[in-house]
Amino acid sequence: MAGRVRSGGGNHTKVRRTASRGETTLADVAAVAKVSPALVSSLLRGSGGRSGNGVGFSAATATRVLGVCRRLRYAPPDPMARIRLYPEEGAYAFLLCSAAADGISNPFFSRIFHGMTEALKSSAGHLAFAQFSHETDYLIVPEQLPPPARTATVTRFVLAGEPNYSLLQLLRQRGAAVVYVSQFVPVDGLVSVLADHAAAARLAVEHLSLLGHRRIAVLAPDYLRPNSYPVREFLRGLAASMRQVGLPFAASNLVCVQQVEVEVRRVFESMLASRHAPTAVLCFNDELAAMLVRVAPGYGVRVPEDLSVAGCHGNAAATDVHPFLTTISFPCIEMGRRAVHELHRMFDKPARTRPRRIILPVTLIERESTAPPRG
Repeated sequence: MAGRVRSGGGNHTKVRRTASRGETTLADVAAVAKVSPALVSSLLRGSGGRSGNGVGFSAATATRVLGVCRRLRYAPPDPMARIRLYPEEGAYAFLLCSAAADGISNPFFSRIFHGMTEALKSSAGHLAFAQFSHETDYLIVPEQLPPPARTATVTRFVLAGEPNYSLLQLLRQRGAAVVYVSQFVPVDGLVSVLADHAAAARLAVEHLSLLGHRRIAVLAPDYLRPNSYPVREFLRGLAASMRQVGLPFAASNLVCVQQVEVEVRRVFESMLASRHAPTAVLCFNDELAAMLVRVAPGYGVRVPEDLSVAGCHGNAAATDVHPFLTTISFPCIEMGRRAVHELHRMFDKPARTRPRRIILPVTLIERESTAPPRG
C-alpha cells in the first residue's frame, strides 16, 4: 500500500510500506524524517547524539525520528534497537535495596516478587531480580548499577526498600517505566504501591483494646529507619488509635530490637522487670512476634494466658509457632500484581506530573496468640 507523508516544507515523499510492522525499511524512515539513514541507525543504536559520520543531532530531532519509526512501525533487526524504539516490549526487573533484611528471602519482599510473576504469566514477560545500594551515587559510578539497570532490553522496573534517588534519575532519563512498592517516593510522575500501615496499627490496637489490654508495648526491628514511610505511617496510626481508645502513647511504647534471639531475650527481660510490664506486645512483623512467642516460655510466661502477642504482614512465620499468631495481613502479592499493572499503564497513558500513591487495604486475622489479660 502506498502512503504519502507531508514534510515541513510542503513537499510530499512517497513511501512504499504496509501497515504491518517489519516491512518498512531504514531508508523509508530516513526519507520520511528527512534525515540520513546513518543518523537513523545511530539514533537506534543509542550513539549519544552523534550519527555515524560524526554529525550531531538534537533531542528534538531524535524525538521526531523515533516518532516516525513508530508511526511507520519500523522493526529494527537489532534487538537492542528494537527495545529502544518500543520500550513497552522490554523485560521487567525487581530491584530491592540491599539494606532490606534477608533480601529476597524476606517474606514481605518475596511475596511481592511472587505477585509480579503471577501478573506476568499471561504475557510471558521476562522478570529479572537484582539488588542496589541506597548509599551509592550511581550518577558518579554508573558502572556499579545493578545489571538489569545496565541492560537496554529491561525497560520496566519495580523498586523496593530504601530509595536511591540517583538510581531513579538514571532509570527515568533512559525512559524506563518505574513503580515503587513498600515506600512512598515523592517524585513527579512516580507511582508508589503501598500497604496501609496506619490502618495496620489501628486494627491491632483496636483488637487488643477490645480484649481489655491497657498496657501495650510495640516491638520493631532495628534495621527500620525511623523516618521511613512504613514506620512513620505505622506510628501515626498507632498514636491516633491509642488516643482514640484512651491509652497513653509515648516514645517508650516503641522498642527497637535487633531481630536475633539473644537480643529479643534481653528486651523481654527488661519488659518483665518493668513496674508496668505489658500485657500485650504488638510486633512490626511476624518474624519478630514468632521469636517472642518462642522465648516467652523460658521465663515462665504463657502466650496468650500471661501475654498476648500480635504480628504484622501475615507471613508463613505466623503459623510456624504455637500458638498461631494473630496478625495483620498485608496484601504483598496484590502489591506485586498492581505494580505490574501500573507499569503496563505507563506505556498506554501519558505520565502524571504529580507523584501518586496507591494504598491497598490490610486485614486483621485473629488466631490463638491473643486473649483477654488475666484478672
